[in-house]
Amino acid sequence: MKAAWWNLAWNLLAYSSRFLSPGAHAAQEPVALEDALVELAAADPRKARGVELRFFAGLSIEETAEAIEASPETVMRDWRIARAWLLKELGPTAAGQELPR
Repeated sequence: MKAAWWNLAWNLLAYSSRFLSPGAHAAQEPVALEDALVELAAADPRKARGVELRFFAGLSIEETAEAIEASPETVMRDWRIARAWLLKELGPTAAGQELPR
């Protein structure tokens, strides 16, 4: 499980590091990520909050479950769905490779 988390974190870090490199689309990519998170929050606030807590705040599954008052199983399910949804919304090059498992 830790390997899957590190793989996702590495892919998202690689994607976000592209924001710092010069290029025609560099200024648009953070906006695309923000737009995707806003859309996710509109569709499912709990999944968006889970992404915020897991990725941006660095909380564990158990800590996130406690924070949003859900079971760890629900957090894991939401995390998998939200991760897939965000990578789909950001396009095939979002993570630089296929969706991590």
